[in-house]
Amino acid sequence: YFGGKKRRLLSSGLNGFVIEWNLLEGTVKAKFNASCAIWSSQMIGKLIYLACDDGTVKIVKVKK
Repeated sequence: YFGGKKRRLLSSGLNGFVIEWNLLEGTVKAKFNASCAIWSSQMIGKLIYLACDDGTVKIVKVKK
């Protein structure tokens, strides 16, 4: 918690994984395999939009 708000760090990349990090311990908290390289990602609300190298856009719902 920073400034009274819960903060999250999610990363994505060419390895095809979306990873949520534990900010206090610096470890992986959760991992999702998109099964393709991810060129771009955008989180809007509880949804992450993933632009993949196979031409698809995958939408992933994240939990609290």
